[in-house]
Amino acid sequence: MEEVLFWRMAKQINIGMSRHPATVGYVRKENMTIATTDPVNRPGYPTEPEFHVFEVQGRKHLLESNTLKTWIFDTSEEMEAIKSGFGKTAKPVFPAYSTPRFQAVCFQMTRACNLACSYCFVRNYYDPKTDLLSLDIVKRFAEQYMGKDQMAVSFFGGEPTLCMDRVEEIRAYCLSRCAKTHFSITTNGTLLDQPACGFPSVAEYLSNRGFGGIVSIDGPPEIQDLYRKYVSGEGTSSKILRNLEAFKESSYVKKVTLRGTFTSEIVKSAVTLKDRLQYLNELMYSGIGQHVSIEPVVLSETSCISGDKELTMMDQEDVLQALEQQYMDAVKWFAAEVNKGRKPKWHQVLKMLERLYFQRPAYQECGAGKGYCSLDVDGSICACHRLQFTKIGHVDIGLDESLRAKWLEVRGYVRKGCNECPVRYVCGSGCKEASLLYYKDIYKPVEIECKLRMIWIKCAFYLLAHCNVADILQRPKKQGQK
Repeated sequence: MEEVLFWRMAKQINIGMSRHPATVGYVRKENMTIATTDPVNRPGYPTEPEFHVFEVQGRKHLLESNTLKTWIFDTSEEMEAIKSGFGKTAKPVFPAYSTPRFQAVCFQMTRACNLACSYCFVRNYYDPKTDLLSLDIVKRFAEQYMGKDQMAVSFFGGEPTLCMDRVEEIRAYCLSRCAKTHFSITTNGTLLDQPACGFPSVAEYLSNRGFGGIVSIDGPPEIQDLYRKYVSGEGTSSKILRNLEAFKESSYVKKVTLRGTFTSEIVKSAVTLKDRLQYLNELMYSGIGQHVSIEPVVLSETSCISGDKELTMMDQEDVLQALEQQYMDAVKWFAAEVNKGRKPKWHQVLKMLERLYFQRPAYQECGAGKGYCSLDVDGSICACHRLQFTKIGHVDIGLDESLRAKWLEVRGYVRKGCNECPVRYVCGSGCKEASLLYYKDIYKPVEIECKLRMIWIKCAFYLLAHCNVADILQRPKKQGQK
């Protein structure tokens, strides 16, 4: 019988785009010729390859967990050929930490706010203090713990635009001690049109001073007004949209991140995740902002679990299944946008996509307590901008190394169960503050967060299979591993 040779090549997604381009080889397996790759030439501990299969929307993806190399395949024969031709691999090496000073700090300017958002962690967990962070406290902190060569300083609250004179005092001081200081501010956007520090508006001040940052906006007006309200109960959407439109030509508004938060109500809402993602991206297309971030209230950097259980039922299986379907609908819209030649943004999914595409392992998400910390209005030094469980010192006493120690090395390999997870180098091992909030155990990942991150990774796999992701990704500037 005449031999039929199938020149069907397994579709290797990221050949040539990794930091160390892989070499392509071929393995003859019965009547097929299939592309395979050698392991990425990266320092690490030799180990056997570890393969896992993920099926996303009818397509089969093969992941080698150590190198983050990925393939799309159709048959078990193709998969086995890829495996058999792979050879040895290596675990990533993560460098030790040795930075004595913090390189990034979040100043908690005030806990006061002109809004009363239902899911706000400040409103639900902290005393409603109206004190402002003093320049004296900042100076005492800076002399001991802030870097002098390069710094990232963010202003947080409460609502920091309520105290712009103090923001300017602290900004000027920080710049006087470190010329290479980048400033950002997280705001609800309602006060951008108010006079500030001799400027006609907060927005013009922020533009003049080179600020970036985050503007919190959850989606279309009916969603924004559902939870993000003034103390009076009035919705905030019309005010925020007027402000963003009025100052869209300013450098500040052009480069902000539009941050959306959603609760478990989304699975019953007529305004889906896709609708909210699309709305925020359309604002970005119009010239308002340059990034979009949208995530559940249980994971948001500006929100957390409130006292209202109806807002935080993500851990119920039926809610999670419905949410995953909304994510799949949203990522299909996202892929269609890319295929139209547009450049949509979606921080959570693109972060996972970047790690897979550029094969950049990450065993943690942030430098909380190591290179990054937060300074509260009373002088408390906290590992995270969520202050409740993260205190590691005080300006009057100094850092408590016994409290800080657990933050210094809390990457995935010391987290319970992470070493056995197939996506351990993609996920980032989760939020440590969330572990303290849920379990009082920094080493125990939050189960619902693991499930949500797996959904994000599935979305990343979908994009790899359905659009040219090179059109929307930029090669990371830093080549090291976290």
